[in-house]
Amino acid sequence: MTSAPTALRLRLTPGLQGLDVQITPPVELPLAALLRGKDPETAASLVGRLFNICGAAQEAAARSALGLALDSALEKRVVTETLREHGVKLFLLWPGLLGIEPDRAAATLLARALDNETMVATLRVSLFGPKGILPEDWSAFERWIDSTGSAPARCMKAVRDGWNPAWGRADLPSRLPLAGSWPGSPDLAPLRDNGVGGRLSGHPLMVAIADRLGRGVLWRMTARLVEMECLLSGTAPSPFRAPGVVEAARGTLFTRAKMDDAGRVANLERLTPTDFALAPGGALELALSSLPCNAPNLEALARLAVDVIDPCFAVELTVEGAPRHA
Repeated sequence: MTSAPTALRLRLTPGLQGLDVQITPPVELPLAALLRGKDPETAASLVGRLFNICGAAQEAAARSALGLALDSALEKRVVTETLREHGVKLFLLWPGLLGIEPDRAAATLLARALDNETMVATLRVSLFGPKGILPEDWSAFERWIDSTGSAPARCMKAVRDGWNPAWGRADLPSRLPLAGSWPGSPDLAPLRDNGVGGRLSGHPLMVAIADRLGRGVLWRMTARLVEMECLLSGTAPSPFRAPGVVEAARGTLFTRAKMDDAGRVANLERLTPTDFALAPGGALELALSSLPCNAPNLEALARLAVDVIDPCFAVELTVEGAPRHA
């Protein structure tokens, strides 16, 4: 008897027809059972603790779905954790996966940057170079990649120069309704890009990259960079979009709840960016199946593709042997 998986299991098998991808998600936490009978305040707080990655966004979505108030302090927590999650990717994790020196000094600014103009200015330089300005179009983006020594620029240069644009691509529709829909509704089908790239797909720089290279690894990496600019400049919209709908660091989080006659929780359900990413035919399957099955560094390519999509679980990755030719 095998135990239920506690991590996301990915098995890649090269074959004559390309790369076969098997995705085995971990067992879901029995959230409804854990919350049933609890008062709304206790339930919302518990959701934030149970799902402590993006815990502020999880708590906010639960509070909203349960009819509780959302205040400016919670909104700031959501914005700060999104900024932190993006920065950790750009300054630490992706450089590590690409063999680039991480920027630990910039990473230490992430938790407090929004409270200090000097820290914001320093963080901008770490992201965008001496001028501290996000590239506006493809030409400026290429100049930024080639002339800026920041960790994010070096990561994106490594992908631009070392990856075929088809590798890691997942061209999915990205528009999501923000209210009135749920799984099973045609408007909220799982085969959509509910990631940061999908959220920012209309930004001019994102459009320019998609037009030239498709919605691949570089496109998804750039989305984090673009959103950091929006967060640092204060131009990002409120993450509280509709009842039960919150923009989290990895995408849009949907939550709905039912109450019993005593005003306690009868049921609470979530639809997360991970649910979209792991759906059959979703972003993760498409991105991984597009990788070159005979590449000697296939595992390294796969690990970056997975981390850029960011399924929010520990990952156990297995790459089988090369295909046998007749």
